[in-house]
Amino acid sequence: MRLLQFIAVILTALVFAPTGAHLFELPNKIILPKEQYFIVQSVYRGWALFGIVIIGAIAANLVAAWRCGAAADGFGPASRQPSF
Repeated sequence: MRLLQFIAVILTALVFAPTGAHLFELPNKIILPKEQYFIVQSVYRGWALFGIVIIGAIAANLVAAWRCGAAADGFGPASRQPSF
């Protein structure tokens, strides 16, 4: 179970890598003229294949949540009966 959770966290972190790249590059790209901007954008060709990591992260998180839910007695604190 721990390995599955670790894989889910790592894949989820990897999903944010392209977002961070775009975010940190934006201040430098926004001041470029139109032609140079499109030249710089060509660097991102092939990043569509990164969708494999996104699908892997979603699958790993779904499986981890399912396994975690199957291991628990109830779904959460709200489903437990109060002890008076």
